[in-house]
Amino acid sequence: MTENVDADIEIKQIDSQTVDAAQPELYTKVEEKPNKLAWWIFLLFGITFLIPFNCFIVPVDYWFNQFPSTLLTGISLVNNVCTAATSILMMRYSVTLTVRFRLILCWSVQLCIMLTVPFVQLITYNQKMRMAIILICCVFSGICAGIYFPTLMGLAASLDVKYIVAVNSGSGVAGMVAQLIKILTKPIIPFNSKDANYDSYLYYTTILYFAIGSLFIIASFIGYFKITKIYTTKQLEFDSQDRKRFFMQKLTKIQINDAPGSRFIDAAKNLWMPGLSLFLIFFVTLTLFPAITIQILCYSMFKTNESGKYGDWWSIIMFSWFMLGDWVGRQFPSWKWGLSFWSVKSLFIAAIIRLSFIALFIVQIVPYYHWPSGTSSPAQVGQKPDGLPLVHNDLFAWIVMILFAVSNGWFMCAIFCKYGTIMKPETNHTHAANFMTLCLNFGLVIGSSLGTIVSIIIDTAKSSL
Repeated sequence: MTENVDADIEIKQIDSQTVDAAQPELYTKVEEKPNKLAWWIFLLFGITFLIPFNCFIVPVDYWFNQFPSTLLTGISLVNNVCTAATSILMMRYSVTLTVRFRLILCWSVQLCIMLTVPFVQLITYNQKMRMAIILICCVFSGICAGIYFPTLMGLAASLDVKYIVAVNSGSGVAGMVAQLIKILTKPIIPFNSKDANYDSYLYYTTILYFAIGSLFIIASFIGYFKITKIYTTKQLEFDSQDRKRFFMQKLTKIQINDAPGSRFIDAAKNLWMPGLSLFLIFFVTLTLFPAITIQILCYSMFKTNESGKYGDWWSIIMFSWFMLGDWVGRQFPSWKWGLSFWSVKSLFIAAIIRLSFIALFIVQIVPYYHWPSGTSSPAQVGQKPDGLPLVHNDLFAWIVMILFAVSNGWFMCAIFCKYGTIMKPETNHTHAANFMTLCLNFGLVIGSSLGTIVSIIIDTAKSSL
């Protein structure tokens, strides 16, 4: 009898211990659920990532009015090259700085840039000097982007995959904000560039981009201090162990061998497929947009009047379709079907298929030779084309642009959400985030460079006809 009682007591003690042990785990799981306020803060962080670059490239009227057309190309290339170069350095030195310091540093520098660029013409009237200052600002902006994005993505991935969706959604919102400013301010600017108020209106509307961009950056400072109330320092400093290890090695001068599978090269071997997918997506996007897509003309939807007053709206609407479609695509992973539909392998195949957009846009630009009626042979050598591209349909242009934009946002965001599913347990998370960012940035640099070259070739070919 006594033995039975003792056995019952022992069983109850075990059950009690099991419940007590399970409860902290249960609470931990509840805490790990994405916080709604944190989701919106990460959305804000995503906006802050791309809003500076959009402030540079969207107000094209101002740049073309004040500077040679090559400046806009220079801004894009300098920014992308500096971002890619910084991403390479981040592979080695990202752990030397805390997450908090990296984020605050980037916001501080970007805020200074936002407050400097609009007032360059007040600093000096020398055009070359102003161009130099603007390009220097682009250098620092690109460096900040190279530090900021992998840090932000690493932080988001370490907390909850839904925060990755929030960051990418915010990046899409940044483009929409800039494009919305352009749409709202375009009617204010006099059409005639010889109008006495043209320069003033153009200048003040351009300041608006940078003013709103500055507000988003200031809001990010506030957002960060809000998020420190939601998560602990240990959770936010996701790479603290790597940092301790790095400095311990420096102080003791003892070579600490990397654990098997934890080197950067191991992360690259593990994640080559999603990395290459990301490269292909941005390679295609930056090859075509905006250098190639801007050359697609309107044929029926928007008739230009004699003064040409409505000619600019076609390109504005095409840009708007891209910004809107890209943002919509970034929302798809927020729904279960938007992610469950994909695997890393299927996304890789989709990224390869997406190369077909190059042909779909080129046929809307390059003029073709009519074949003589009743024959099956090309036009005679030396016969000039009629000036129309092979496909010259406005609705077709819109549909292709929308599909192009949606696929860019959807595939990119899905890859960032899915690459963790094939990541080995021993793979270093910081190296993984840096590798994925590096692939993205190389896609940006090579794509934008190729797009610029192809655009120059097409312009030269058209002028020779």
